[in-house]
Amino acid sequence: MVKVVSSDVDARTAVDFNAYMKRHPGLYEELAGCVHDHVTVASPVLLDLGAGTGLLTVELRRRIPTATVLGLDPLRTMLRIAVENSQEASQGSLDLLQGISEALPLASSCVDGVVTRFSLPYWKQPKTGFLEIHRVLKPGGIVVLQGLNKEYPRWKQAVLRVLMRMRAAPANVITYHLDAYKLAHTRQWVEDLFTETGFHIIATEGKPRDWQFLIVAQRP
Repeated sequence: MVKVVSSDVDARTAVDFNAYMKRHPGLYEELAGCVHDHVTVASPVLLDLGAGTGLLTVELRRRIPTATVLGLDPLRTMLRIAVENSQEASQGSLDLLQGISEALPLASSCVDGVVTRFSLPYWKQPKTGFLEIHRVLKPGGIVVLQGLNKEYPRWKQAVLRVLMRMRAAPANVITYHLDAYKLAHTRQWVEDLFTETGFHIIATEGKPRDWQFLIVAQRP
């Protein structure tokens, strides 16, 4: 474990968030499929950066059974639930680390792929985080980033709030999700940051004002 200074979400929000997201497994299946399609190593080492409650980490291990999957998150509450989700999936112990994107507790050139889902708004220093990803990736390694889109219109966010209520999302989960848009970035800003930190962009998905976007980049 790495000692970090970070705020933690309250236990109730973490539990409610986990329960709500478990109702939408397709989101994790689709992203794990994207990682599977872009990682060409037979037995890759993968880092789930901002693993949260481990739902994507678990899905990556299921989708790529030959992979070693590391889950990293700054929040102790989330990591405790990730352990429970791993046990529930009968996958044994997850390889979990507590840490932050700006100081990854990993050796240089040790992973074949990094995937991060909606964690970027919470990074204090995004450029430093991207440089750290570049450092820990092996040459030719890939990073798959799914990001919330800052250009997602406010009126659509309001509609999303109503839809989440209709789907019985707890109020704290709705707030946790929608507040992230206040810290989100545009796809162009993220693409520029990838280029600035030495990556080659190999694929992008998402309409300009959609709620999210996907970028796949490679370390040369």
